[in-house]
Amino acid sequence: MSNLWKQDYLLDIDTIDEQHKHFFEMTAQIIRLAEKLRDDNSVEKIIQAVGALRTYAFLHFKTEE
Repeated sequence: MSNLWKQDYLLDIDTIDEQHKHFFEMTAQIIRLAEKLRDDNSVEKIIQAVGALRTYAFLHFKTEE
């Protein structure tokens, strides 16, 4: 899988740009886990990753405010 992040997405606000990059990294991890789905352990890891993404989204939106 190629890197999903593109320099075109930069807003030139360091904190926000870093958080946006982290969203892309977290999403790529979920995609990789889903592609390797083999057993119940994989499903649990995906659920944990999605939960972490949700938690991070709340932090990010608070930062943007």
